[in-house]
Amino acid sequence: LIIIVRELVMASEGKGGGPGPGGLGGPAGGGTAAAAGGGGGGGAQRGSQPADVADQRAWIENVPYLYELLCASSHKYQCPTVDWISRAGVSEKYLVFGLNEDNESKEKGKQSISRIEIKSLNSTSETLPGLANSSKRQTEAEASNAEILPTQASMIIKETVNRVRSFSFPDSDSSLLGVKTSGENVNVYTIKRQDLHSSSGTNDPKDRKESFSISKVNELKGHKEGGEALAWSHGKERLLASGSKDSLVCLWDMKASRKAVTTFQGHDGAVSDVSWSITGAQMASSSLDHSFRVWDLRTRKSSQVVKNAHESELHGISWNPLGDYLLATCSQDKTVALWDLRNLDGKLYSLNHQKPVKCISWCPYNETVIASAGEDRRVMIWDLSRISSDLDTPSNTGDDLDAAPPELLFIHGGHMASVRDAVWHGDERWLMCSVAADNSCHVWKPALRAQQSSEQ
Repeated sequence: LIIIVRELVMASEGKGGGPGPGGLGGPAGGGTAAAAGGGGGGGAQRGSQPADVADQRAWIENVPYLYELLCASSHKYQCPTVDWISRAGVSEKYLVFGLNEDNESKEKGKQSISRIEIKSLNSTSETLPGLANSSKRQTEAEASNAEILPTQASMIIKETVNRVRSFSFPDSDSSLLGVKTSGENVNVYTIKRQDLHSSSGTNDPKDRKESFSISKVNELKGHKEGGEALAWSHGKERLLASGSKDSLVCLWDMKASRKAVTTFQGHDGAVSDVSWSITGAQMASSSLDHSFRVWDLRTRKSSQVVKNAHESELHGISWNPLGDYLLATCSQDKTVALWDLRNLDGKLYSLNHQKPVKCISWCPYNETVIASAGEDRRVMIWDLSRISSDLDTPSNTGDDLDAAPPELLFIHGGHMASVRDAVWHGDERWLMCSVAADNSCHVWKPALRAQQSSEQ
């Protein structure tokens, strides 16, 4: 178990924390949940501590039992988005972050700063066997924090960064990075890994380091406003889809011109997310107009539409990467909905959060596993193969964990504010990264028993 901590100990002692409901983390399901769920409103009290701080402390105490890996860090700037830079067959782990200066600095009249940063996951940092609340342990944690996610490359961005998504070429040291900002254009960068070199001039593998270069290669035009929706197609086509506040979905081919190859119109509100089918022949988009649409690239028209998919705005949509017909959407109405494109008369099933759900992502190697996260500060991992045969009974994730649904596999509850993005690593099984509105970044992997429970 590798646990690298910055502010978790401080939070457990009541020196940190933020608004929002409490939340612990743990394996869950079928009445066997242990140290999972928890928490009411942020204003509630437990003894002399706020509920969120008490819950955070309880989560910290259970960390050794819940995770195979947990690396926790905090950014100086707001971090609304993150993605992995995956390269098959390479053991090193790299992340790309979108960072924005906080509102307090802007109000002081300082120049707004946004940037993209590439960081490496340093799993060789000091191993902490627990989270003892001692000043010595706190000092050790803070001293090692700078090496948890060392920065490999950075570039200043003019507009506020809303979304970053990477596309890695097979058997190559280069990747493409799409960046969605507050501006109307979508920027594309090339990320190139430089040759390995030794910082000490020796050939010792421990001294070898990698460096990256970031260079802008394209500024894609087609939108009239900024937004958050961005997704690369699967395979080698290098197609990039984007959605914005102008209600448009634009499609670009990186091998063609900077102008959108196709512009899809149909939504009556801002497009919140886009996702590709496994074949690349279709893509789906969600909108704040409560609807989602499926677009056929062959006819360049909307082939299917569900106008009232949720009771409130849709924040995310995800197409099952291993199947042709299964979609998931998440909403302000606190639910995740599952849809079968062969019959859209009604949703298949609903998964419930305690607060609005902001993002969802299917597991890239298991067609029945999906992650969802949002304002309840939790990242939920669900295994749909464990859903009860009674599909008319929606999931329940209230405070009573004895009633936790069997499909709720794991809860990551370490963040102290709304989770803004959560992404799976494409190659290493069960490895995730999540970022939250409190500027926290967690790289984590559930304990083996949770993994095995899903794979049995």
